[in-house]
Amino acid sequence: MSYLQNVKFHFDNVHKWSPLHFGPILLHQVGDLIADQDFENGLHVQECYEITYIASGKGICFTRGKYYDVRQGDVFVVRTGDYHNIQSDNEDPLRFFYCGFDFDPGDPHYPRFLPLREMLDQAENPLAADKFNLYTIFTNIFNEYTGRNVMREAVLEALLTEMLCATYRSYVETARVNYAPPERRTSSEALFYSIVQYMEQNIIHIHQLKEISDHFGYAYSYISHLFSQRLNKTLKEYYNELKLSKAREFLDHNLSVTEVSSMLGYTSIHSFSRFFRQQYGVSPSEYKQSSRKEWMQTFYDGFDGDMLDGSKWFLCPEHCFDGVTHWRYARTQLKNGRLFLSIAKEGDGYGMGAVRTRENFDQQGGYFEICCRLQNVPGWWVSFSLIHYPEEESGARADELRDLSIEVLNSCAMENSSVSHTIQWTDPSGTPCHIQKAVTDPALYRGMHTYGLEWTESQFVFYVDHKETWRTSIGRYTRPLYMQISTQSAPWAAVDDSRLPDQVEVAYVKAYKMQ
Repeated sequence: MSYLQNVKFHFDNVHKWSPLHFGPILLHQVGDLIADQDFENGLHVQECYEITYIASGKGICFTRGKYYDVRQGDVFVVRTGDYHNIQSDNEDPLRFFYCGFDFDPGDPHYPRFLPLREMLDQAENPLAADKFNLYTIFTNIFNEYTGRNVMREAVLEALLTEMLCATYRSYVETARVNYAPPERRTSSEALFYSIVQYMEQNIIHIHQLKEISDHFGYAYSYISHLFSQRLNKTLKEYYNELKLSKAREFLDHNLSVTEVSSMLGYTSIHSFSRFFRQQYGVSPSEYKQSSRKEWMQTFYDGFDGDMLDGSKWFLCPEHCFDGVTHWRYARTQLKNGRLFLSIAKEGDGYGMGAVRTRENFDQQGGYFEICCRLQNVPGWWVSFSLIHYPEEESGARADELRDLSIEVLNSCAMENSSVSHTIQWTDPSGTPCHIQKAVTDPALYRGMHTYGLEWTESQFVFYVDHKETWRTSIGRYTRPLYMQISTQSAPWAAVDDSRLPDQVEVAYVKAYKMQ
């Protein structure tokens, strides 16, 4: 799903080129997507089984030649080889979790999953209502992805197994009866225990307290009395505490204050902020600010002076590729606190500029950012990249990626008012891989803008003007990369020579590491 347009937030972890083994489960992809206006992921053939859980909003899912209306709390399954599409409602946009997977028949525990596989292959209706709290299971999976926790792989295997079992049960069973310990077998205590579990599992779906009393068939006053007796707090107080705890979880997952307020059913951002401050002593915005990571700057160049800082950069060696692009030292200049990379006609091709930090600065992980003004003429472009050094195949671990290169910025698609982020690598089996995300905004070709990348152990997060545009995970890479700013064209690009010369203007480049 990494190519999608019209998304507000996308946490995407792709392993389809080399699926991760968790017992008999082969994990191809797992993620979280919040749709924007006019979102559609496009009709495509499903390459593996996929479970989609609708966390909020509503829309339409297509598979097996039929359209299905989906809304919050629905589960939708798609088989390998089925055509599939998802469209979001514009008035109530979707947020959905998804997991793409397959099975390893050679694993000794595979037979336990045969009922699930048969259900996936044979179920007439791909749509069911979640009865076993898939929301919490998915968010726990995401929590494991974003951290390097002790026994991470074992916990992920357990959570993936629980997710598949919960999906299977949602299709074949009625809602479960909550457990009440033997010492709480009196009717009132068993009811209280069941209500607590129900609220904890469904807090994002409960928007009025009356829904709880209606669900259990008891008067609201009686249920509220139970809570006052056993918790020394009212049902309303307990309900608000659960909602605000869930709000903190969402804020920690980088959702905006507006999105959290809407998902939890508050009547306004002001109301949400007031309750949050009463509970925690700070507003939601202040909470997000205080929980941000602490960074230490490791690189900065604002391009002062009239010469390139040789302790930070080298001019890329003069080189010709595709018979069109000629990197030339003369096409790189500093002036008025800016770095200029320009293009000029040169025979049948074009002279252009390029610089890199190779052998001067490199870094594994951290945050990297460029602030620049893009080109004015279509047909050539600028790239801000992180590039690998030559690698020996024998030096990598068996499960580690090789030859990683990342384009934080590529402005090739100027005619579409787009820029792109790109990741290229070689997977552990030796297969070259490539994924890309386009960001469309005509304003990016006017004035200065920033383009950034946060690279952690578990994921890559891209930003434009400090707003997240793409989040993805491809696997493990533990070697440093150096930075390069380069310009390029191609035989098919059709530069309008009458509008040359042209230039790209760079205000600064900086990098950080976590303290």
